[in-house]
Amino acid sequence: FGGRSDRRQMSAPLRLHAYVCKTHLLDEVSVNELFDFAGTMVQSGITISKFHTILLSYKYAVAFRERKDGSLRGMLLLNIIHSTCSKQTAELLKVDDCSKSEVEAIEQKQYTLIQLGLALFQPYYRGGPLLYFVTAYHIMKELVLHPFTPLYVVCKLFSYKSYVALARILKKVYPRHNAATPPFEKAIIDEFGFRIAGPGGDVYNRDTCVLER
Repeated sequence: FGGRSDRRQMSAPLRLHAYVCKTHLLDEVSVNELFDFAGTMVQSGITISKFHTILLSYKYAVAFRERKDGSLRGMLLLNIIHSTCSKQTAELLKVDDCSKSEVEAIEQKQYTLIQLGLALFQPYYRGGPLLYFVTAYHIMKELVLHPFTPLYVVCKLFSYKSYVALARILKKVYPRHNAATPPFEKAIIDEFGFRIAGPGGDVYNRDTCVLER
């Protein structure tokens, strides 16, 4: 993504390259590098063993570098799930008082879910479009490979700017101010919120869909 060009000089935040690897294939050196980088960005106090557990809970790790052998400038964890409704999502639907027929219909629903987890960049590279390039790439890939399967993206956002940027890419975004979140979409958000809240010590608020520190 980005890269140096002979025809025009791109700004520094566009010159990072994204390297994607399945998390279970990361060696000890790579895990340590990601752990050290995350430690400079977020003061969480978690151990490297716990960090490795978090890594393995995602399918892919994306490392952003200026060159192949360069140091890290950013990182992203993401999942791509092809599934029917999970047990956790079904339980959350029941909590929301969905009818038995609604729950049964949703439990049979086939869908693709892209989960964007921990996303960190050095301050100099924040605000650039790299995260959205990576997201858009995976969205387009899944739409080509599975054109008739509903696609959902769920992610943790730190500011309204990221929300607005994704709203320009995706057809519908929830939660939103002018419409209630449908039960299935709400359950997906809640399941993701509860899953990522624990390791960082945050508390997920189901009413606002906000992680509270």
